[in-house]
Amino acid sequence: MAHTADRWLLSAAALWLHWLLLTHAGLCPDTSVLSRLPTQCQKFSKVCLDQNVYVLYQNQANPRHELFRSITKLQLRNITVDYYGFGDVWGTHFEHPPPLVRPATGGEETRELAHPQFSRCSTPMVIYSSHLYMYSRFFAHTVTAINMMQQAGVLDNRLSLVLDTFGMKLQPFHSFLLAPFTPFDITTLSHMSSRQLREQPESYSPDGQHTRCFWNLLACQF
Repeated sequence: MAHTADRWLLSAAALWLHWLLLTHAGLCPDTSVLSRLPTQCQKFSKVCLDQNVYVLYQNQANPRHELFRSITKLQLRNITVDYYGFGDVWGTHFEHPPPLVRPATGGEETRELAHPQFSRCSTPMVIYSSHLYMYSRFFAHTVTAINMMQQAGVLDNRLSLVLDTFGMKLQPFHSFLLAPFTPFDITTLSHMSSRQLREQPESYSPDGQHTRCFWNLLACQF
């Protein structure tokens, strides 16, 4: 039992030191910006991503805790899903269903969710973009909106930008158009939420590894 506690303390100390180093290097987003979010965005705290599902760890989201209030829902408004390679084909589009959000339980399948280590530095912004695979629509509605938000100071420029693609890969124009708004590589929600080893190297966040549990996460729709 003592050895388990020692390992936990060492892991927590390593995370804290890693956070200090990243903060000193200027790679961590300014969390004060999160208090003045645009209406298109919703903030989650102490959340893990698991195969496109949001798993909540705050006491307010735990139905068995005395502080329980409600399970947060992520409501999307008029987000139309299209497909890689034929986003402009009439009749292939459908409305995005509500993303799944649930509380953490004692029955988590993976070690990462059973014993989460929440990144204090990585702050993903999950982007739900209507007509994601139509270049003109993506530029006019998503890219322009992100640019205006950063110019207005309501979005930090060190967020990890994550596109919900329903498991499809990104088009080259996604990374090209979003590159000016983050120092990190663009990734997809299906990749970030996948059950890969935490030690796997990644370039989509300042952590430099496969991180899917966060102190702060934004979900924005355009």
